[in-house]
Amino acid sequence: MLEFLAPIYEGKLWHSFILKTLANAHSSSLEGIAGFVSETLKGITGSVLDVACGPATHGRRIASLTRNVYGVDFSMGTLQQGMTNIARERISGVRLARTRVEELPFENAVFDGAICGGSLHLFPDTVLALREIARTMKAGAPLAVTTFVAGNSLLTQLMKRRKNMRVFQIPDLQRYLSEAGFEDFEPKLDGTFLMFNTRKAIPRI
Repeated sequence: MLEFLAPIYEGKLWHSFILKTLANAHSSSLEGIAGFVSETLKGITGSVLDVACGPATHGRRIASLTRNVYGVDFSMGTLQQGMTNIARERISGVRLARTRVEELPFENAVFDGAICGGSLHLFPDTVLALREIARTMKAGAPLAVTTFVAGNSLLTQLMKRRKNMRVFQIPDLQRYLSEAGFEDFEPKLDGTFLMFNTRKAIPRI
């Protein structure tokens, strides 16, 4: 399914259908999400992890001479689309790899920031995935996340019928983040579409 959608994933019509029609998110858009990610990582240089990056949707937009992006995804089709996009747009500083979020091929505390766009609800074990993301991040590093939560929308109803999707309650999500080693949860809800930023907890002496 993901590989089939890869070529149209960044289209305005697709995002409008998912956000406005299915998730009742009438104030959100691809441009708005990109702006949210950019603002969360404002001032961050060095290395950024892009979890479940798809066709490098956000990684391509935030890469710069002072910021390298390492995108990972389980879908080879979306990664191939991302590589095509990167080559066509002549973007440097973005590297893509196929792997699982539960087994990230990176050392501890190497990333200055991270992104997890539209995928947290797909991971079988939310806390395990978040812990693995946190493991690779430096203390205090910001994380930008988009996902979907419980509420009155067609998308939520569809997700409840799928065994491989999770429908979050915001208090539960906040607890998962705390258990995984994150703090300073800042949510922004639009319909059943949730954008939030958080950061890897700083050890207290």
